[in-house]
Amino acid sequence: MKLKSLLKNGKTKYLLINIKNVHNSKGELVQKSCYARDITEEYLMRESLIKANEEKTILMKDSHHRIKNNLNLLLRFISLEEKFSDDYEEILNVTKKRISSFVVFHENLYKISNFKEMNI
Repeated sequence: MKLKSLLKNGKTKYLLINIKNVHNSKGELVQKSCYARDITEEYLMRESLIKANEEKTILMKDSHHRIKNNLNLLLRFISLEEKFSDDYEEILNVTKKRISSFVVFHENLYKISNFKEMNI
């Protein structure tokens, strides 16, 4: 059983309470034992890891969404250029530059340490 306790100084302590019943060979209760262990550090570390995992999950979903959108945008650009130009070498060069810019953007996205504030 977990117990959250608020101390006089305003800090919160998390305790793990264990209660154990000891029975004799006849099944009669002969003793109860109880102990409490301070799990505040473990609890706060777990909460911190959960929060970090949630942030990274959101970032990954957003990244996949951006990649999909960028690839769709790239396909649309290529289609438009094919309609208005017969110079396929120029279309290929422009497309390479666009792909390079997407690569740089995504490399920078993965290098950031603060996922909440991204300078795009």
